[in-house]
Amino acid sequence: MAKLTLLNLPIGNAQDLTLRVLDSLKEAKVLFCEDTRSLKTFLTHHGVDYSEKVIDSFHDQSADDKIKRVLQRLKKGQNVYYLSEAGSPIISDPAYPLVQACLDEGIEIDSQSGVSSVIMGLELSGLPPIPFTFQGFAPRDDTKRLEHFSNLKQFTGTHIYFESPHRVMDSLKVLGEVFPENRVVVLKELTKTHQKVYRFVGKDWDKQEIDTRGEFLFMVNIPRKEKEVSQEIFQLADKVLEKKGKSKELSKLLAKILDQDQQEIYKQLSR
Repeated sequence: MAKLTLLNLPIGNAQDLTLRVLDSLKEAKVLFCEDTRSLKTFLTHHGVDYSEKVIDSFHDQSADDKIKRVLQRLKKGQNVYYLSEAGSPIISDPAYPLVQACLDEGIEIDSQSGVSSVIMGLELSGLPPIPFTFQGFAPRDDTKRLEHFSNLKQFTGTHIYFESPHRVMDSLKVLGEVFPENRVVVLKELTKTHQKVYRFVGKDWDKQEIDTRGEFLFMVNIPRKEKEVSQEIFQLADKVLEKKGKSKELSKLLAKILDQDQQEIYKQLSR
């Protein structure tokens, strides 16, 4: 049965292409991609003859129409390969609705991995890698940015964003207002000639000499807050020790620590 295969291309340096993906590009007869001219240039660079291949564009504006075309080919028994201009076709390109459409039709999905800007950025950042969340692009409007970043405070971990060169400083400004003391990292042109990493705390966003030409990731880390132990908990602990661990006193202590209902904890201790 025919299947849809997602191919991951290098995010900058053309030599980061995996041998497995290169073999697939040579064997593929039907390719859908974000930019046909860019793909042909890429294939030529790697010595892949595309003269007898079907190469069709597939981008956000054409998604609905092209999904139908892809499904038609798959149902005719033709394997289809989909790839973006760089990186993963599922991260910032329109592969997700295509994948869902194929799954709805019972069509097999495969993926051949490669370099990921999200993972590479996390590796270079020096920020805690677990947990991390990929947030996509930050909101464009300052008010929505402020709301988004403010809501982020309740979620610990490292949060990763794509950003355009035209909006990266605007996003950093708002991020610095919300997280003035948090560790922030900006990564520019990953795997390319002018790759650069900037590490600072949020309030120092405007002290960085960031060249805004190129493609960007930025990330902020929200550390886990250590819960303060109140004097009441120490007093309850003393009572538990004095009474050799009676269930009632112990349930009070655990309820305070765990922020749970004392009666429910007492019932469990009394079983």
